[in-house]
Amino acid sequence: MQVTKPGKIQDGLWMFGRYRSCVHIMKNKNGYILINGGMGYILKDVLRQMEEFGIDKRKINSAIILHTHFDHIGIIPYFKHINPDLIVYASLHAKNILKKPKAIESINTFSRMAAERMTDKEMRYKEDSVDWSTEIEIEVVVNNDIIEADQATLQVYETPGHSLCSISLYSPEYKALFPSDAGGVLSAQTYTAYGNSNYTLFQQSLEKMKDLDVKYLCSDHYGYVKGKKAGVFINEVIELAKKRRFLMEEIYLKTRNLDMAVKEATETFSDENTDSIVSSDVFEETYRQMMAHIAGELD
Repeated sequence: MQVTKPGKIQDGLWMFGRYRSCVHIMKNKNGYILINGGMGYILKDVLRQMEEFGIDKRKINSAIILHTHFDHIGIIPYFKHINPDLIVYASLHAKNILKKPKAIESINTFSRMAAERMTDKEMRYKEDSVDWSTEIEIEVVVNNDIIEADQATLQVYETPGHSLCSISLYSPEYKALFPSDAGGVLSAQTYTAYGNSNYTLFQQSLEKMKDLDVKYLCSDHYGYVKGKKAGVFINEVIELAKKRRFLMEEIYLKTRNLDMAVKEATETFSDENTDSIVSSDVFEETYRQMMAHIAGELD
């Protein structure tokens, strides 16, 4: 069962935001952990929802970046601003990305573009409150690290492929998996497999998560999945990724021309982007990255 309505998942665990972009909050001993940063434009929604559930915004004392794509880190700067002691966790690769001025400029630019498309201007928060900067310090986590919550733990899995900086989290106490887009991208009606940076690593990362006991699959888009569907979600994405790879290989081998293959793939899979936060240009670039990797493996 897929749940898109913001609110309580279990005691000490919540999902907030909007259906296209959401974040999760988990109680820890002295406050709360923000898991994923979502899009900057959801900040007002998240603050309102937190207040409704009695969560003090100033008690967000840590945030975990699952990967650094602009639609997954948007509201973290705000919480860092109101609580300078907030600890931001991420992979080493993510830390290196977020220290590059050009990367920060790109993240902030795409965030503003998405806000223009997705929300009324009067609903937007001040842009400078959600802008990233290279001055935000990152504490690096690696595979098998444990992040302590209140009555639960979060186990870190390095899951590159969608992005080379991707990590996923699993809480055995909640039986909750937070794979971000490394576990497939959930949408309103279905899910997709995006191995943007390295499709082979993406498939290998899915294999790392397939045997986990999952009752709550907490996505960064379109809410979360619970029950039996959550338990088989990763395995279903594994099968989808295999089929998607075969189709992309088939498309490329027709001509062995990357530009032609990207054009055909973008058209073939255009239905994936009918209700997305990304522009058509970004969607095409996503397939260019995947096709380039596939072509490199075949040539």
